[in-house]
Amino acid sequence: MPIQITLEETEEEGKKTLDQLTCSVYCKLCGLIFKKDDASKTLTYKLLWELIQHLKKRGIFLKGIVVSNNSTRACRVCDLCYMLAVSEHELIEAEQKFARA
Repeated sequence: MPIQITLEETEEEGKKTLDQLTCSVYCKLCGLIFKKDDASKTLTYKLLWELIQHLKKRGIFLKGIVVSNNSTRACRVCDLCYMLAVSEHELIEAEQKFARA
């Protein structure tokens, strides 16, 4: 009898991990795994490249992120990384306005 419970638990654990893998996506920026609903925002690779270049200019280096500056393909990011990218883009625009003034 305990053997059957162990087998059932193993099957249930296997199903859970399969569900986690099939219903999950990686955030392209932070690399963490999220449920599809939690990483519902999309950015283009070009916007990610601009973000990384601007952070480098400010002395902040992100490791392990390889993106191209000419790709308009979309990638998924988590909500926090999306807010970071949008805020950084707004900062870039403000810097450009001050440079013109």
